[in-house]
Amino acid sequence: MKQLRFTPRARDDIFSIRVYTELEWGIEETQRYIAALSKRFDELMQYPEIGVQNEQLGRAIRTLAAERHVIIYRIDHDAVVILAVRHQSQRLRL
Repeated sequence: MKQLRFTPRARDDIFSIRVYTELEWGIEETQRYIAALSKRFDELMQYPEIGVQNEQLGRAIRTLAAERHVIIYRIDHDAVVILAVRHQSQRLRL
């Protein structure tokens, strides 16, 4: 199983998701949503190639749907590196 690493940008994205969700829908929904995202991160550690290659974002960049968000990541030799987590309505970019 690969390790999971988050870039500063990805950490900021997750923090923003947490804050926005709590303000809009409350603590219980925030906990449910973050747990669902965490489940997808766990799946990526076990099955790194589960996501779709996205050449528009760059060579070796993959995306994976997670609730209403898209996880943007790459696979390194020892880790899955989470580059960003974008809302599905946002343009995917790095």
